[in-house]
Formats: sequence, structure tokens, C-alpha cells
Amino acid sequence: MTAVIAPILLILVTVGWFVLALFPALYEHFARTDVGPLRVASAATDIRYFGTSFQGFVTTQLELLRARAQNTVPRVTSLADGSGVWYAPAPDVESSVAIVFSGAAQHDIARGLVVMSESSLRVPDQAEVLKELYTGGSLETGSGCIFRAILAREDAALGPACEVLRWVNTGGAFSAGMESVLWGRASSWGSMSLSEGVRFQRIAAPRIELGWPQRELKRDMKERPLMVAPAHVTISASRWMVNGDLDVPAGQSITADVIVSGKLRVGRDAAILGGVRCDVLVAHEDSIFMRSVIATGRMVFGARCHVTGPVVVEGEVVLGDDCRVGDGESQTTISAVTVRAGNGVVICGEVWARQQGVVRALPSQITQTSSAA
Repeated sequence: MTAVIAPILLILVTVGWFVLALFPALYEHFARTDVGPLRVASAATDIRYFGTSFQGFVTTQLELLRARAQNTVPRVTSLADGSGVWYAPAPDVESSVAIVFSGAAQHDIARGLVVMSESSLRVPDQAEVLKELYTGGSLETGSGCIFRAILAREDAALGPACEVLRWVNTGGAFSAGMESVLWGRASSWGSMSLSEGVRFQRIAAPRIELGWPQRELKRDMKERPLMVAPAHVTISASRWMVNGDLDVPAGQSITADVIVSGKLRVGRDAAILGGVRCDVLVAHEDSIFMRSVIATGRMVFGARCHVTGPVVVEGEVVLGDDCRVGDGESQTTISAVTVRAGNGVVICGEVWARQQGVVRALPSQITQTSSAA
């Protein structure tokens, strides 16, 4: 009997050790805990999160400030938590514009006042608003101003060389003058216009105009001859798989998705109707991309290129003069470490430059100067 039990026990112990090692995987298979969506804070996903939150705070505080107001003259008072605020009540005349910090003592301004104006607001040159600013109308600033954060119910226009340290959100159109800096987030429910030299990180609007002049350019959807796949291209399930580089001749088109391990060069006036994934993309002038464009290294788009889908790159993206990304009917996104955009660029949607974006005049033959990238 002992001779029979011993092998059985050995087998059971051996199986037990194997099962013990597999137990976590078996448990996860039959009682999965990772099937729910990953929870991401709203502040990380919604570019307008801070503006929306501040609007709720403003609505509550304005009720208190209105109750205290005895006339329409701006004055320094306090919020519910005791912090200082420069408050401009609604004016008697609808077209009246308040001048920020008018009537405030210099020591009050120096200690940092929240700004709340129920009318349109004008900020003089070199002014510093070191706490949040709200206006129930429009905002116009002089040059060299510094703001912590801005919430405007209507339009907002920053003068040259202004700086926003955290965020700006406007209900109407938003514009920033030459050499201004928009740290953090800038969003508008209307159009957005950033002059040459403006630096930014994360911006969003239905229509973003970068530099000047702005021209109306229609996407050229004429029929282009189909490119014949070279010998080193593997075609599988409507995909072109390329181990190495690929050149798309000028004036030709590809209807399939294109996956390139190396550099993808797209000739002038060529079109790729499928999605693109590559290491480096160099697209010459007037190229068209109808779906997503993804790169692990760098992207360069020549003048007047059109991109309909999202643009994602782990390095830099360069947009030549008059490029178009997205449109009014189909907004999209650009995500990159750095973004350089020439004059006349129009983007419909959101741009996230994780380090920095800049609007700067670029060489006319941008793709030639970048061909060695």
C-alpha cells in the first residue's frame, strides 16, 4: 500500500506546485478585475476643466459681491474666504469698459487681488494680475502684461509680449499678440488667433489660426493615379507593410493603410487615403492625408499640406505655411513633444505640445531642408 501512496503523493505535490504558480493567472482569468475603464482625472482630459471650475466659484462669489455693492464704481473688497478682490459691478452704460485696478491702492495690488468684473475689462500695459481674472464681458490688454489665469465670457485679446502662467478660457474669440507666451492651457469656444512668435503648450478651439496671412484653401480631392507597390512592400489585409523606407512619387496616391519601419517620403501633391504609421515622415508641398498620421520620431509637412485625422508623434512635428489640420466638420488633435508651425496654418481641434509649441516663419522649401532628418 505504501508503495502505491508515495507516487500518488509525489504527483499531487508536483501538480500543486504547478497550480500554485499559475493561481494568480487563473484567478484573473475567471474573476477579472481589469475590465473596467481606467479612471483618469477630469483635469487631465478636459482642457477647459479649470475654466469650468472657476466659473462655478465666480457664480457663487458674485452673489455676495452684488449684495455689498452700493454703486457701479469698482472697488477693493473681500471674497467669502476673506481673500482680497478687485470688483467692478455692472455699469450704468452698457458700452462702459472698466480699467483693471482703477481705484485700488498700490499696496492692495501688490498683495495680489482676484479680479472680478461684470463688465468688459481693459488692462493697461505692463500690468500684472497675479491671481485669477474674470470678466463677464470682453477683455483687452496692453503689451507686456502677466496673468495667472483668465476667464472671459466673451472675446479676449492679449497685446504683444503678454504671458499667461496657467490657463485662459474664453466664451468668444481669443487672440494673442506677437511674442506672447501661453503656459498651460488656452481654450476658446470661438476662434483662436495666435500671432507670429507666440509660444504655447496646449490649445483648443473650433478654429485655430497661426500666424498670418490667413487664406482660404480648399482641399484638392482630384483623382490621382494609384501608386504601384514596390517589390519590398508586403500587402496584407489592405495594409502596406514596409521594412525600411518608402517613397511615394509626386502626384500619386495610396488607398491602403501604410506601415513603414523607417522613413516615409511623400512627394508633392501626393495623397494617402489610409492611415499612416512610420518612424519619420517627410511630406512635400500640397500632400494630403485623409486619416491618422502616427510617427515615433519626427514629422515634417510642407506648405499647404492637408491632414484630416489625428497627428501623433513622439518627437517634433513641423507644419509648413498654410497647412490645414482637421476642418470645421471634423475636428481633430495634434499630440507631440514640440510643435513648430509656419504662417497661415489652420488647425480645427486641439494641439498638445508636451514641451512647447511655437508659431514661427519657416523656410519655403521646408521639406528639402528637413530631408536629412
